[in-house]
Amino acid sequence: MYKDRKGQWRRGAGDGNVGHIVIGGRAASGPDGVAFWQAKDWDEVEFAVLGGAPFINVYNLWDCGNGVIHSWMNGAAMIVEEIPNGRRYRCNDGEADEDFDDIVFRLERGY
Repeated sequence: MYKDRKGQWRRGAGDGNVGHIVIGGRAASGPDGVAFWQAKDWDEVEFAVLGGAPFINVYNLWDCGNGVIHSWMNGAAMIVEEIPNGRRYRCNDGEADEDFDDIVFRLERGY
């Protein structure tokens, strides 16, 4: 299992729009949406949002090492900043701290 920069659990971001995310020409959404896990092997993921999705539902998530995906609990929170062509997300995970540096990512429109 990949350990993050702090030596903790793996972290990522999710989208709850079931059936609307496509990566490399293939539907990527599972029954609860799609999870993008932080990894040391890539810095960028390109994906498409299929028509009919009026918005994407972005949230932070983490796996403490037992295979269970956690989100929306304990210290989970995010700060969203507008950037050119998108948004930057600075997130906390389930640890009770307020540093907003556990999961940091951005979404940019690629038109």
